[in-house]
Amino acid sequence: MIMNRNILKLLTLYFVLFSFNIAKAQHYRPYEAYTASAFVEYNDLHPKEIATADNNWDILMAFRQWHKPNYLDSLNVPYTQSQLMLLTINKMLKADRDGYISTIPLFDSLATARMRKDSRIFVEQNIDHIAPYCTQLRQLMAKDKCEANTYSILFSYILDTITWELLNTNRDSMTIAPTWKGAFYLHYYPRQNACGTNTYGSMQMAISHNYRIKGFDYIDGLPFEEIAAEYQRNGCIKDEKLKKQIMPYGVCDKNGKIQIPVIHFQKESQLNLIALNIAQAIKKDFTQTAYVQNFMKQYHIDKRQLAIVILYHEYMWDLLDILCERKLIQQPKLWTSKTHDIADLRYQLFLLKVKE
Repeated sequence: MIMNRNILKLLTLYFVLFSFNIAKAQHYRPYEAYTASAFVEYNDLHPKEIATADNNWDILMAFRQWHKPNYLDSLNVPYTQSQLMLLTINKMLKADRDGYISTIPLFDSLATARMRKDSRIFVEQNIDHIAPYCTQLRQLMAKDKCEANTYSILFSYILDTITWELLNTNRDSMTIAPTWKGAFYLHYYPRQNACGTNTYGSMQMAISHNYRIKGFDYIDGLPFEEIAAEYQRNGCIKDEKLKKQIMPYGVCDKNGKIQIPVIHFQKESQLNLIALNIAQAIKKDFTQTAYVQNFMKQYHIDKRQLAIVILYHEYMWDLLDILCERKLIQQPKLWTSKTHDIADLRYQLFLLKVKE
């Protein structure tokens, strides 16, 4: 009986030590658990490819705080000197004294929640001098029988294009590595209402799509570049094959007349005046308050433009959420309707005439 107890103790101790070693090697979340954002230009290798190659992610997670390389041994994380060298050259690790620290902004669940709480407070403090312009935008869209496009034009044209450029989000003033430059960062959990913009076409005529993951699949087979080129040539859709293909999405009617807004980027217009007023108000909020500087100090971000990129994305989505809560704008129908009529995709699209 005593022998059996000793064996049981040894087995229990072995199991505890084995479990402890496994836990040490897996005490962080995998890359797939995070939401990655990348505002980058790259040659051959996207920063995501570098971060996830081999076991680079394990190394980057281990060095979220400064440690010497032998710290990886204590975590049972294999590595080579060439791995550490390449991650350092590609600006994902920083060699400091005789150790390393990860340089990728990575916000865990607590940091993500805290940042988003601060972002919403910041928007609520500054929204009153922006909201009237948003009301003007909705009224203008209603006058042109495009009120349902207000949300997408506000986000994709005014916030994601005009204001984005006015904030001077220059990749050269962010991270510069041999294979990429710009902003690459991660949050622990995604926003429910996060959206983005894809633009297709030429330097003269383009078409923009305000997308959200929920509605993204509805564009399968929609030839965006052909639509932009055809409208540039004819001011309508004359090609019968193209017309038949895009009519179900509400892009044009049976006569080829375009059913989505057409925006003239360089032309003086009421829309562009509203866009400029909103952009200038937001830029003032970001440049004449301590919001960005406080964020940099709190999260150890050393480049102001990188901090602006991170904060501005949170700002855009909070602004849209609050405007919807105040019923000043509404989300696109395809995101909220239970019927998912693909003809409602037109409310997320607009043509952009870049050059007159």
